[in-house]
Amino acid sequence: MKKKNNQKILVSIVTIVYNGEKFLQQTIDSIAEQTYKNIEYIIVDGGSTDGTLKIIEKNKKIITKWISEKDEGVSDAFNKGIEMCNGDIIGILNADDWYEKDAVQLVVENMVDKIEKIQQDSKKNNNKKNAEVVFFGNMNYINENNTCEIYIADNKKLTKEMTLNHPAVFVSKLVYQKYGKFLLNYKYAM
Repeated sequence: MKKKNNQKILVSIVTIVYNGEKFLQQTIDSIAEQTYKNIEYIIVDGGSTDGTLKIIEKNKKIITKWISEKDEGVSDAFNKGIEMCNGDIIGILNADDWYEKDAVQLVVENMVDKIEKIQQDSKKNNNKKNAEVVFFGNMNYINENNTCEIYIADNKKLTKEMTLNHPAVFVSKLVYQKYGKFLLNYKYAM
């Protein structure tokens, strides 16, 4: 993950959607309003029959790539989006979620620092260790009553429960290349 010709690192954000006209515009707006601008934005639509496609068409300036076709569920849609990504960092933002304005900027700064440290340690220890990084954080969940719960991310609890939520996770592309994508046969812990 290196900056080329002083260009910022490309971040790919994937949004999957199926009949998501109620919240999709808010999701797209959160990408457009990011303080970090070198974002490739990909939407994978599962063949929506509501106004979702009109919203996508209306926002073509923000959306880098999109497809609309039947899929085999959430994992399949995630995988289709990941396959379309060119970025060194990949985030998944569902169609009813949004990022705070500086979310991607903070992620890039922190991931790059972590990756540079891994690379420096690797050189010191004379081994070739790839910077395979999964960056995650807490997530605010706002329900229909407009009350907020904070989901605390804790990777130590992953053997017992899912504590990492897709909208609050960013992954270096190397992780997907080495370990693969989401498994289609699992519905919840993909």
